[in-house]
Amino acid sequence: MDIDDLLEDHATERVPDSRTVSGLRVGLLYSAQAFGIPGLVGGVEIGSALGLTAATGSFIAGGVFLAVLGSITAIIGVKARLTSYMLTQFAFGQIGSKVVNLAFALSQFGWFGVQVGLFGRAARGIGTDQFGLQLGEANYVLAGGFIMVFTTMFGFRLLNRLALVVVPLMVTLIAVLLYKVLSDQPIAAILDIAATNKFSFNDGVAAAVGSLILGAILIPDVARFSRTKGGAVFASILTFLIATTFVYVTAAIASLATGKDDTLQIMIAMGLGAGAFALIIFSTWTANSINLYGSSLSMSAVLPRFAGWRMTVSCGIVGTLAAFAGILDHFIPFLIYLSILFIPVGSIYITDFFLLKSQDYKMEDLALQRPVSWEALFAWLLGSLISYATIEEIFFLTGSSTIDALLIPGAVYYFLMRSRKTRAVASLNRGNGS
Repeated sequence: MDIDDLLEDHATERVPDSRTVSGLRVGLLYSAQAFGIPGLVGGVEIGSALGLTAATGSFIAGGVFLAVLGSITAIIGVKARLTSYMLTQFAFGQIGSKVVNLAFALSQFGWFGVQVGLFGRAARGIGTDQFGLQLGEANYVLAGGFIMVFTTMFGFRLLNRLALVVVPLMVTLIAVLLYKVLSDQPIAAILDIAATNKFSFNDGVAAAVGSLILGAILIPDVARFSRTKGGAVFASILTFLIATTFVYVTAAIASLATGKDDTLQIMIAMGLGAGAFALIIFSTWTANSINLYGSSLSMSAVLPRFAGWRMTVSCGIVGTLAAFAGILDHFIPFLIYLSILFIPVGSIYITDFFLLKSQDYKMEDLALQRPVSWEALFAWLLGSLISYATIEEIFFLTGSSTIDALLIPGAVYYFLMRSRKTRAVASLNRGNGS
């Protein structure tokens, strides 16, 4: 067996049934995202702004929304056994989907660079303070980037095995943190801490949704390995409702109880210095490996002649270079706005799969697709523009730019495709002299 066979991850073809696993294993892998630094930061910020009671409500509401959306897209992944990047070809066409996949890759390059940068910065601080390690931040960035690239080269198989070890460890660390905080201060006192009211409850829900919305859209990348649809739904619920809410609530409680806004410093103050170091290493390792996995799948769909592992290495190098270029300081606002490009994509391929293609995607049908679906591209553009306008408060529709970005593109795409079919039938009838 050569290296291409060893590292084959079916980036541009259906996953064979022999490679499928239980929904629990898929859920453990995907839920690793919840334990990353962004999730901890989100819990702290939303908790301080709303207070524990309202913040918990926003975490649960956001989790339910993401779990439902993720369940729908995960079911598509199981039924089609294809990556989200291949799924877009059925709605957007083979050429049109390349534009979509390049946008996905650009974002995940950025997220990889941001996470590697966060890893280097946090690991250096904890390494110096707790262990006296006199290493520069660049050394941690390089080491983290290398480990993440090497792990992701082996695709789903190795990532899944990694998650079997890392996720239980992360759950234990977060649970110990929660126990120590509540041992020092009763929950009743934490509930009485006043909120800063920096934003509304709806803003809290939107923030909770926005932090993992891309994960809900791209869950077919891992759900395609789930043996059953029920397992894929379980994976979505475990990730977006159970694990994410657990991390958010713990981070909010810890921050409110201690008055600190840095979860890692809170862990150190609680005597969990080694635990904080482990959390930084392992949570970023798994979460960023998933980012890299997604970007390599995206680019493999754009450039299918390149083997998956070679694409993974190339994407990892680009992402690591982005970290050295200072992406952490300049790219986060761009990524936030770039995310409005992806939610409409999910809306469109959900509509295409369930309402227009009778839940039946076959690889051989791709040859019959138009190279470009102008209807899909128009719906994507319109949905993104409307979502941007609602973020900027130019006007309001549902009150949530996230929901706007989900509902409008799917409805527009459905209307345009049904109109196209109606015109085609009418033209055929005229040609037959009907």
